[in-house]
Amino acid sequence: MRRAFLPCASADGILRRVACGGWLLLVALGSAWAHTTQVSYSHLRLAGSTVHYTLAVSPHDLAVLAGLAGPQDPLVPLAAFQAAAARLEAALHQGVRVENDGQPCAPGPLRLDAAAYPQTLRLHTAYHCPAPLAYLTVTFTLFLAVDARHQNLGTLELPGRVEEFLLTAELPEFAIDLAALPRSAAARAWQFVRLGVAHIATGYDHLAFLLALLVAGGGLRSLVKIVSAFTVAHSLTLALATLGVLALPERLVEAGIALSIAYVAAENVLWRQGQRRWLVAFGFGLLHGLGFYGVLRAMALPRQGLALALLAFNLGVEAGQVGLVLLCYPALRYVTARPWHGQAVVALSLALLGLGLYWFVQRVWY
Repeated sequence: MRRAFLPCASADGILRRVACGGWLLLVALGSAWAHTTQVSYSHLRLAGSTVHYTLAVSPHDLAVLAGLAGPQDPLVPLAAFQAAAARLEAALHQGVRVENDGQPCAPGPLRLDAAAYPQTLRLHTAYHCPAPLAYLTVTFTLFLAVDARHQNLGTLELPGRVEEFLLTAELPEFAIDLAALPRSAAARAWQFVRLGVAHIATGYDHLAFLLALLVAGGGLRSLVKIVSAFTVAHSLTLALATLGVLALPERLVEAGIALSIAYVAAENVLWRQGQRRWLVAFGFGLLHGLGFYGVLRAMALPRQGLALALLAFNLGVEAGQVGLVLLCYPALRYVTARPWHGQAVVALSLALLGLGLYWFVQRVWY
């Protein structure tokens, strides 16, 4: 068993300050990450000259937007959203605009769907456009005033095909010529590859789990084995969940992912690494796959083209993971060769342990 090492009580002056600062920074960032989803999901369906629109969003993000809560406040009750329906409707109609051939489409009344509360709230409305629909433009600026990093992932359901889009502060508009030919399968697949890369890059809990697995070091072969086991596992449950074979409550999955970070970090502190770290990665990877599925589920993809979307999204996630390993490997090699390697591993693991436990408490009780 390793000797416990408390970052803020180390006898080594420089290492103590670095470890203590890292601990506090990770916990502070964890607070911000846990409360800021930064992603919402749009689904559009056409019926005649009407565009039916659904926005799926984190209740906390919606509460901050509507002035019902601050960035660090706990989740507000559902009744507060229902009482603020008129304010939410005004914000939605101002922040989501739909046009047809340059002419604005008139928004209808808002309907609030709380079936998935407290994980998600869905806002439904309809935009009535000048007929016939020809060149459709969707502009999304809803959350940019409170979070410039916010991203909106969207799907436009059309007869025989689905178009996907990603809207950000830099690119807040999606336009499509409805009379044009469908995009190629390769172009649609590339969109989901990019989505997978973006998800792992902003999926701080998944990144923290991988970092906890990798921080103990090891040769490149060992690291590849760990990441490969994680990939195989999350690919399996992602596929099963997408196909409707496997389902768990989102709150349980997110809390379990937080505990997986805490467990691996505690293992780094209490036990020396054996040859079976890949088994830990595989076991918890099954749970993380259900977390990845949350993105595809929120996009409400139709069955057509689902297999292509699943494969491309998974490839994007894998590319992001490989990028993380390549980025971390030189630093891991350097730290492993230093005499203070053991203390550094334990210090970072304790920080990740605190982060995982914080996320667990936040996801269970808020």
